[in-house]
Amino acid sequence: MRFKMRLLVAFFAMCFLFYFWTNYLSYISRTVESGVYQGKHDKMEYTAFNKTHVVIDKRLFFKLVRSYETGKLMKRMTKQSGMASGKGQEPRLDGFDTNDPSKNGRTMLKKDRPIFFLKTHKTGSSTIQNILMRYADRHNLNLALPSRPPYQFKYWHPFRKSSVIPLVSPIETYDIMCHHLVYSEEVKYIMPKDAYFLTILREPKSLFVSSYNFFGIGGHNCNRTANEFVERSIPDDVPQKSLFRTLKSNYSKCGPGQWVRHGVLYDAGLSYDEIDNRTRLNDIIQKFDKQFDFVMLLEYIDECLVMLKKQFGWKMKDILYIKQNEASSSNKTLQYLSEKSKKKLDEYMYQEHVMYDYFNASFWRRVDAYGRQRLAKEVNLFRRLNSFIGKSCISHRTDRDNVTDSLLKPCCRGLRGYVLNPAKRHDWMCRRLAAAEWAFTDLLRKKMVLRKVIPP
Repeated sequence: MRFKMRLLVAFFAMCFLFYFWTNYLSYISRTVESGVYQGKHDKMEYTAFNKTHVVIDKRLFFKLVRSYETGKLMKRMTKQSGMASGKGQEPRLDGFDTNDPSKNGRTMLKKDRPIFFLKTHKTGSSTIQNILMRYADRHNLNLALPSRPPYQFKYWHPFRKSSVIPLVSPIETYDIMCHHLVYSEEVKYIMPKDAYFLTILREPKSLFVSSYNFFGIGGHNCNRTANEFVERSIPDDVPQKSLFRTLKSNYSKCGPGQWVRHGVLYDAGLSYDEIDNRTRLNDIIQKFDKQFDFVMLLEYIDECLVMLKKQFGWKMKDILYIKQNEASSSNKTLQYLSEKSKKKLDEYMYQEHVMYDYFNASFWRRVDAYGRQRLAKEVNLFRRLNSFIGKSCISHRTDRDNVTDSLLKPCCRGLRGYVLNPAKRHDWMCRRLAAAEWAFTDLLRKKMVLRKVIPP
């Protein structure tokens, strides 16, 4: 009798183990889809269906498999599109791709707050804009889009509500606003009262060098490096002269007047007279702090995005990114600033330094409230996922003229675009990650017209 009982217990135990093991293997196979992975010591080489090799840590891989949310994300990232799987689907119109989640209709959660993003120049803001536009596209949200010019709001005066394409229905509201503008109080007439106000800053000296290279200031009859420009063109004997006015006075020789208008403080809605008035600087910063819920910093963009994900109740896939609007290597030679140049920029960009230092301190208070160890772990996981999807989607980067996909082609010469892996050419996520700002904006405008949200 005891022997029979033992046999019965052993039989049920075997059945349970078999059931558990087959379901576990099935889960892994669903996660990696049709890829093949081979263990190599503490690393795992994952060969996807597009033959792209990605090496990731074994422990990370199985941690991702065990995690419900990131497991689903891995599945989506490795899922083969209809074209690549041989299902015989016809090529889609540009922007209307396989596995398009926007077909599910408007899916914005009730807890989601409308978002206003003040897009500042040369601060990584195009990358944040791509994240917001991708979220809007995924959930069929209403974007506040500029009428003319079509890709940014008029830049020769502060923002006016009349420059936004109106909504057809009076009961509809805007969910996201994220294109270049000069900030004014009229933004509050466009966005709902509970909108979340967001922007991003960059360390001032790094901002100066990036702007100098991007706008080609050194190439306008000067042929100077950023360091030479600072040393020669910013005088020592005019301590009250601002950097903006210095650049403006050198316009005919050394740079486009357009860049003079593109300072972060000008984006924030300040006139040059206000920028030069140091006595009111603290009042201006305090007012700015009250207007914006979160001022991100480019130097800690991953940390900011992880905290933003928690704030909005988003998923990890919503904050993935690849860099946008990055200059070609020919226009982005690393230029070192001498100590003399750094001291000059500390003086002439005094206002920017004070503002950056204020929000840098604010950022670290936010980090402490979130938990430094917790944030570090989440950022580490996020970076690995971001690297994984980048390698999965992107074949290589190239100059604008070599990009043939219209959705991925940058607007201006001197910018670099992306070429997708062949198996990902029609993948919704990959195409949105690599989409150029102007083309993505145009696509969303057309989709809003088709949804009859805005007039044709």
